[in-house]
Order: sequence, then structure tokens, then C-alpha cells
Amino acid sequence: GKPAKIKLEMARDVKGNNRQREELQKKMWENEARNKDAKGRLQEKGINNPTRNDIIKYKLWEECNFKCPYTGKDISQTAVFGDHSEFQVEHILPYDRSLDDSYMNKTLCYVHENIHVKGNKTPYEAYSHDVKKFEEILQRVNKSKMPYPKKQRFWQKEISLEEHISRELND
Repeated sequence: GKPAKIKLEMARDVKGNNRQREELQKKMWENEARNKDAKGRLQEKGINNPTRNDIIKYKLWEECNFKCPYTGKDISQTAVFGDHSEFQVEHILPYDRSLDDSYMNKTLCYVHENIHVKGNKTPYEAYSHDVKKFEEILQRVNKSKMPYPKKQRFWQKEISLEEHISRELND
């Protein structure tokens, strides 16, 4: 008959020695704790049942020091979590071209800026023609609480699909 449940373990997650697997487990626990903390803070701010999306938005909101990395506009709670949100989760390197939907490739962006200026471009492609504006963006990003690998994506000139495709084919 039909199986009730199928469980897949990816070789990428299983490989490594004990120390590496313990480090991976530790990172997962730390991320779980950060998510729980974000959920608690959202509840304190009046969002009673925060969704997974709300938690991601909250973490991104804190990470960029409550400012849009691209425009420098302050991001209020209602501008992110309200019914008519002025800010949205945005892929730093366009998903269509990078196939990267990871947290490390996401930030918040003013909706108008995302649609009409950045669009389906990398930050470098969208802003490098205006040296002053691009420098301001990089300064905001450098002052933010973003992890270094995420900051690197802002000045990345090209998108390499080779690494991503080989990983997907391997999986």
C-alpha cells in the first residue's frame, strides 16, 4: 500500500565528522532560539500570532537597523507589519537569476524602490552607475547588523550559478 510517511535525509546534511555535525546542530539550536526570541518580541509589540514570514521580517528589520539599505528610509513597525506594508522582503541577488532563496540572500526594501529601481538586478547593477548613491548603500550595509556573507552580496558584481547548479544536481 501507500506509505504513510517518507523521510529523506540529504547526504549534505549527514556527511562530516562528529564535530562538524555537532556544530551544525548547535547552529540549528541557536537559530531556533533567535526565532523564539523574535516571536516573543513580536508578541510584545502586539502581533499575537506571528507567522514564519513575520519572524523573518522581524529578524531582517533588526538586522538592517530599522532602515532600508537601499533608500535609507526609516522602517517603522506599521510599515513592515501593517495591512498596507511599505516594505517587503527582497532578494539581494535576484532569485530568478541566482536561484537562492536562503535567508542570507534576503533583506527589507521599500516597495517602490524594489519595483521601479532595483527590480531584477543585483545592487551593483542597479546602483553602481550612481557612485554616490551606491557608496551610501554600502555604508548603510556596513553599519548594519547583517552577517558578513550577506554584506558581500551587496557589492557582488556577477551571479555564479555554477556552484548552485552543481549542488542541486548533487542533491
